[in-house]
Amino acid sequence: MAQLACSVVLTAEPGTALGCIAAAAVAFTSWLSALRFRGNVNGGSDAMLFTVLGGLAVAQLPNVASSVHEAGVLYVAAQLTLSYVRAGIVKAKERSWWTGHALSAFLALPAYGVPVWVPRRVPNNLIPLRIVSAGVIGFECLAPVAWLDPIACLVLMVVALAFHIATAALFGLNRFLLAWSAALPSLWDGVHRVG
Repeated sequence: MAQLACSVVLTAEPGTALGCIAAAAVAFTSWLSALRFRGNVNGGSDAMLFTVLGGLAVAQLPNVASSVHEAGVLYVAAQLTLSYVRAGIVKAKERSWWTGHALSAFLALPAYGVPVWVPRRVPNNLIPLRIVSAGVIGFECLAPVAWLDPIACLVLMVVALAFHIATAALFGLNRFLLAWSAALPSLWDGVHRVG
């Protein structure tokens, strides 16, 4: 309830001291919620959520130069880009991602609760998993291309959103969908600020 109230205040009072306090309060209550429910505050979705909320709080600071507001948004966009590139490089270094075995192993883990209609292991035909794995590696490693052109940025944002929707549907990683979707607009804004 506190987060909803702060979100309403943030929407109603952007760029004011009250808006800044509301953004900081959302970050703080998210942290308290993670502690209360024993969430992993160092997890990827938590880290991205705190990045977004921190950047949003900076973007809401009153009585500061507009460059400070821009820095808050650009920080989120840079961290978003780096998160994709880092994940892509880690995957690209692993042979199992190129062969499709890593994705097959993730699909087979019962902890993720992958829907029954999704094949868990495809030992004789890893070609579809190879294609999907290569696509994920390519998308993640090519994320910086979004900074070169608004059209490239839009394409990356659509692919990223589809990727996060798919991971939420297949693996139940809903928090990743929410955290990264919240960060995507900063990339659009950042590309237009530096372009």
